[in-house]
Amino acid sequence: MKHLKPLCPATPKPKALPGRSILRKKNGSGLLGISAAANALGLSQQNLKALIPCSEIRIAEQNGDKVIEEYYWEKDLVGKFASLGVAQKAGREANREDVNYIAEWCCDGDRSWAKDLISEFLKQQHPTEG
Repeated sequence: MKHLKPLCPATPKPKALPGRSILRKKNGSGLLGISAAANALGLSQQNLKALIPCSEIRIAEQNGDKVIEEYYWEKDLVGKFASLGVAQKAGREANREDVNYIAEWCCDGDRSWAKDLISEFLKQQHPTEG
């Protein structure tokens, strides 16, 4: 987690205006915005959104429609993925504890989904050259 601090400035939690913003999903105190989370993991913002389910979103109402304004990821979750990337470079694969952690934090407890997510993340960290 210490190696993430320089890359990830603290993202202040937005103040909700009554009737304007609705928070969904887990409410966490240590959140990273999409830019900081993507930078910490070496992913594009698009790839981050497509790959790792966010921990929290901010929804606002615009012209009577609800739109997602911001995506947030838990710092601990980002830290776990970052450590998996470092571990892979050292030749270590994700272990049972890693899979369980990812499954609980972002895969509704689904270990199979977590394994697939970890595998895809690691592929994007070190794409095979063709």
